[in-house]
Amino acid sequence: MNSMKKLKGSFGIICAAALICSACGKTDSNLGTTSSSSTSDNTSEAEDYIYTLNEIELETPSGANIEYLCQNDDGIYGLQSVYSENEPAIYSVIAISGENTGKEITLKTDENTGLNNLAADNDGNFYTIETSYGETTNEEIHIDDEEISVESTDEITEESGAKEDVIYYMPEMTQSVVKFSSDGELVWKSPITIGDTDTYTWIDSIVFAPNAGVVISSQSGVSVFDADSGKETCLQSDYIKEISEDHFDNRSLYSFRDGNLYMLTNSGRGENTLYRYNSKKDFDEVTSGAMKQILEGISIYAGKDHDILFNRSDGLYSYNIGDEEFVKICDYLSSDITVNYGIRYAFEEDADNILLVVSSATNWSTDFYRLTKVDSSEVAEKTKLTLAAYYVSEGVRKAVADFNKSNPEYRIVIKDYAEYDRNEGEDGIEKLNLEIAAGEVPDIIELGGMIPYDSYLKKGLFEPLDDYYSSDTELANGSFLDNVLSCGKRNGKLYTIIPQFSVTTCVASADVLQGETLTWSNYKEICEKRNMDPALMLGDMTRDEAYYIYSIASHEFVDKEAGTCNFDDPAFYNLLDYVKLLPEKSNESSSDSLYREKKALLYPANIYELDEYIFIKKGYFGCDIVYNGVPGISDGDSYVYPTMQLAMSSTCQHKDVAWQFMRYFLTDDFQDKIEYYLPVSQKAFNAALERAQENPYYIDENGEKHEMMKSRSMDDVDVDIEAISADEANQFGELVRSITDIYDEDDEISNIIYEEVDAYYTGQKSAEEVANIIQSRVSLYISENS
Repeated sequence: MNSMKKLKGSFGIICAAALICSACGKTDSNLGTTSSSSTSDNTSEAEDYIYTLNEIELETPSGANIEYLCQNDDGIYGLQSVYSENEPAIYSVIAISGENTGKEITLKTDENTGLNNLAADNDGNFYTIETSYGETTNEEIHIDDEEISVESTDEITEESGAKEDVIYYMPEMTQSVVKFSSDGELVWKSPITIGDTDTYTWIDSIVFAPNAGVVISSQSGVSVFDADSGKETCLQSDYIKEISEDHFDNRSLYSFRDGNLYMLTNSGRGENTLYRYNSKKDFDEVTSGAMKQILEGISIYAGKDHDILFNRSDGLYSYNIGDEEFVKICDYLSSDITVNYGIRYAFEEDADNILLVVSSATNWSTDFYRLTKVDSSEVAEKTKLTLAAYYVSEGVRKAVADFNKSNPEYRIVIKDYAEYDRNEGEDGIEKLNLEIAAGEVPDIIELGGMIPYDSYLKKGLFEPLDDYYSSDTELANGSFLDNVLSCGKRNGKLYTIIPQFSVTTCVASADVLQGETLTWSNYKEICEKRNMDPALMLGDMTRDEAYYIYSIASHEFVDKEAGTCNFDDPAFYNLLDYVKLLPEKSNESSSDSLYREKKALLYPANIYELDEYIFIKKGYFGCDIVYNGVPGISDGDSYVYPTMQLAMSSTCQHKDVAWQFMRYFLTDDFQDKIEYYLPVSQKAFNAALERAQENPYYIDENGEKHEMMKSRSMDDVDVDIEAISADEANQFGELVRSITDIYDEDDEISNIIYEEVDAYYTGQKSAEEVANIIQSRVSLYISENS
């Protein structure tokens, strides 16, 4: 008998962190004095959409995995597979909700079969896709458009002209739609005949719709199977043919609450269309204006009390076909829910409960949660603080949810101004600026994206954090990478905290750079001595991609604290000469192997974890590397690139509360759990260096460590992500501890450079003339913003 375990998990979302545009400047008094804090928590309409989120724990056998789910009138079901060593898989249907929650129905299958996908009717029957595996036989395969004839399956021949030496064998497979009764007995099995029966057909989905039958969508088309007999009918609709074989995953099938089959297609250009199946075995378009609006890039689910549920970043919504508007059901932020980006399925159980199936944050399995509606009269009154951001990072979103759950007096409300760009068609930053000008100042700001740091600092928006930090006994006695924390200082004061970061630098082969440092003053000489084409100095960079160089130049050639710039410098002329050498467009034959072949010198890198360091060293160079830094006027410089940065508003009426929230990101509770970026905690950073000196591993449910293979590919090179040496760890640690500059990108300055340099590249002006124009425009910009 297999041991039993509980399927549990944690909230998990993965979001891209944004970069701050930070700078120095003076302050003035033209700032509104009204904070966004308020004393009532029942004034927002979002509180009509508050739900509690509770995990559903199912007792399942050890090694069980629940992958596919469906719903009928009796409840929600999943296809469960149980694997044990040297034993065939055992398949069953398990009830996830309803009166029979936890009940398993073992499906009678043959030994060499596998099941995937699941649908159910309202008579207790289940439908799935069965793949039967036969013996491996000789076959002809194609690799890189070359035909290879395999004479024996007992050995792999490498005598071919193909680029690849490894030949993969697939056993003979037969795919069928199968119907099981409510007790797991096989009712009928119908082989899938659509497409080429001699090859594997990828089945994307299976649904049961009363007006159609059992329907599958595959790379070969759409087939309907009679629910009673299993007879297959291949649909010939022109709407199906419009979605080609290579893009069949742009087609989805649904059975909505009216019992009809629906098909949703995506043109691949953001144009989505919904069709209803008709009695002529064809489809009619039923896409309304509102439907067109909600479909683009949205995951949708068949509802029970509504036709459709769909998930957006701020909440779960519903829609009924034919309505002019869609309706929010659950507001994630007000409900302190952070699983929204990991939702795979959403099922309406009844008017007040929604079951969510979420990709686990800790393994490849799924976790189950139930959303339960909270009456607005039961929502406790709390004092609000507002956190503003342009794209809220994963860590901040989860920390807000945890803070709100644990704090009885205060709650933090997130306003993600990127949502206005995405959903409302407005300019999010312009809206934020207008609100600040009107006195609606956020209490906390997550800096990054398009947030205008310079302007806000000038207006006196930010509260110095030095006293909060120094009087916090736990943090003041802690050990941090002080050089990274100091990147949050402006004019000698700490205005922001940087809990996590990456490193922006340029990497070079040690034996090629030979102890020299490449700068904009000497790059021609260095390339000439190494017989390198200067146009390939930074790899296969194009002129359009040179915006990266301009953004660095906005730091290198500008001193905002002094209010000066020096584009009238021979080093800047050299920079323009280099960019002029670059091709305007990417060459299809270009290759990342340029570094291994000693044709390219510097690799622009953003190192956010040690795996990236390993990949750069072993993949791009295949030899010992050194850090040149990004070329500057007379040196190379590496930069701290904040992947999270927080500031407090100077008008916040509850500064101690704001600091209690912000300080969490510097505690061990947060720092020790950072996975995808570099932590600012000295202890956590050292632990990351130590982990990198071990081969990749995972910890199983029993706490045991197991090594695993991790690899990445580039060009024709497969790079195994293996342990680094102590010397390599020390080399990277020394680089990080040596950095004193923040990646100080200023889009306005970068844009000025970008707008003016084309006159030099096209021969209309000299480098000196262009530099003079840039000098004049940037000087004016600095004077107006300092």
